[in-house]
Amino acid sequence: MTDKPLTIEDLNNFGRDMLAPAFEHINEQFERIDKRFDAVESRLENLEAEMVALRQDLSDIKERLTRLEKAVKEDTNALSHEVIDLRERVKNLEARLLKLEQSRS
Repeated sequence: MTDKPLTIEDLNNFGRDMLAPAFEHINEQFERIDKRFDAVESRLENLEAEMVALRQDLSDIKERLTRLEKAVKEDTNALSHEVIDLRERVKNLEARLLKLEQSRS
């Protein structure tokens, strides 16, 4: 081996012959990684949009359920009052019927 000093041409040749292909390979790997990250990011954005829609649907369902529970409670209360009223009317009719039967005998 000779101990000749390195020249700019030697450094340029080293860069062209050794470093440039290595950096090109690294750039290709980064491009593949970027594409994979883009795909992952796209999938995450889709998942996020679906979650937002699901949260809205869940909120809508909860709201409808609350309204339905309120309506059922109101209907139940109204029916309870109607049943009480009907029982009272039946009781009165039975009493009147009994009086009529007693008056005929």
